[in-house]
Amino acid sequence: TGIRALDEAYEFRKGEIVTIQAGTGVGKTRVCNGMVYNSLLMGKNVLYLTLEQKSARVWAMQQARHALQLYGYKADITDKSILKRNFKVEHTGYVDTALDDLIANESYGRIRLESLNLQANELTSKLINVWENGFHFDVVVIDYLGLLITRGSTRYEALTDVVNDIKSDVKNFKGEGFLAVILNQLTKEAEQKI
Repeated sequence: TGIRALDEAYEFRKGEIVTIQAGTGVGKTRVCNGMVYNSLLMGKNVLYLTLEQKSARVWAMQQARHALQLYGYKADITDKSILKRNFKVEHTGYVDTALDDLIANESYGRIRLESLNLQANELTSKLINVWENGFHFDVVVIDYLGLLITRGSTRYEALTDVVNDIKSDVKNFKGEGFLAVILNQLTKEAEQKI
């Protein structure tokens, strides 16, 4: 995860679900992207279903994190500066090399980013389609669960069905299983109850 206390206390692995829940703007996606980055460095393939962020933003987070890993702290190399290409000119080599290394380094896992509108009842078929088209993932990120489109039954029932499907899939999917990382934004009412 990149959070030392959490990493020392617990090892995440295939067949498990990690849920990151919090209110708006507190860093759920950033924590998740730290987990994704560490997974890539361990040679794990990540399917990132981004239902909120643009794929380019998620990729820029990975690139900025990798530049930090390779070259140390550079204050102006952030995902935002990469997207806007407004970092210092002398840091261009850091940014470009970080990108090249993430793409070409054979010891790293691969990431597949998909920005989409997804029906809740289509999640498992989406996973099957991605797998059967050759991207064999170890980690699946759903960012975020509450943006799955539901129709027919109540929203609560539809999302409960999705979570139950994921519980089954993480252990048995294609005989491999996967680690699921699910981001969920809490409502203001839920935040107040905590």
